[in-house]
Amino acid sequence: MSLHYIIDGYNVVKQALPWVDMPLEGARNSFLEFIRNEQLCGSLRNKITVVFDGRQDYFSLGSVRQDYSGLCVVFSSGESADDAILEILNKSSNAKNIIVISDDRALRLSARSYGAQLMGVREFLGKADKTVKYTVKDNCDKLSISEEKKINEELRKIWLKEK
Repeated sequence: MSLHYIIDGYNVVKQALPWVDMPLEGARNSFLEFIRNEQLCGSLRNKITVVFDGRQDYFSLGSVRQDYSGLCVVFSSGESADDAILEILNKSSNAKNIIVISDDRALRLSARSYGAQLMGVREFLGKADKTVKYTVKDNCDKLSISEEKKINEELRKIWLKEK
């Protein structure tokens, strides 16, 4: 049984070293090269689709769907990458053979409702050659839920003049 890996491209690129600090186009191309070289999706019979947010005319690849040496690269063009991924799941005849790679909570919940398998970014990158560091950047700038609520309350008081 072959599997179909659907990768939320920028969800991986924007949080994983070394791509997080690279210019976007270079990071995207390096990431695609990495997927091809490391064969993180197992068998060569497995299908790999990488979905990026964006318009086709903005990117150098020049088309919404592009075969990149065995990878299907999709630019969402007019919708979010999450919506494009969910559209692929919706059109699938057997979503149980699909593995969605993302840390996006909403996307993961929706993909699970279709019956797709899920894999986090850290787990996906953990399949790479251990001599090369491809790790998820620790997000020390992220606020806790209680901190977010406190800030929202303070802003509500200021802007909405609530007491």
